[in-house]
Amino acid sequence: MTNINFYVIIKWVFDRITTLLGARAMARILIVDDETSILDLLNCFLGLSHEVKSACDAKQALTVLDSFPADLAIVDTNMPGMSGAELVDVLRERGMKTVLTSGLPPVRNNANAFVPKPFDLAFLMRTVERVLAE
Repeated sequence: MTNINFYVIIKWVFDRITTLLGARAMARILIVDDETSILDLLNCFLGLSHEVKSACDAKQALTVLDSFPADLAIVDTNMPGMSGAELVDVLRERGMKTVLTSGLPPVRNNANAFVPKPFDLAFLMRTVERVLAE
């Protein structure tokens, strides 16, 4: 499948989901995950309706936030260095809304919401919109 076909499919799915949700608010979202395929997928999907930046670890995320005041961070639990739960603590202290993601149930969920991997993109979008509305 070419990148253009992938984009067209994702755009079509996104349009259907946002029609069902009745939402198209622009927000600033930071995605933090050490898997580039996850970063690419979420950048493409969420970037259709939101301003999105990404980081591959907690240290890079904190650097990105110096110039990108995000409304919401989507953070993977298991990353090298600072864990996702530790990063969520730092972000919550700054007043940021957070969504924690993992392939396993989190030992400690200190985020506004949790989304399991592999992603159900419709569930992820509903979760993002719900957390942003809180």
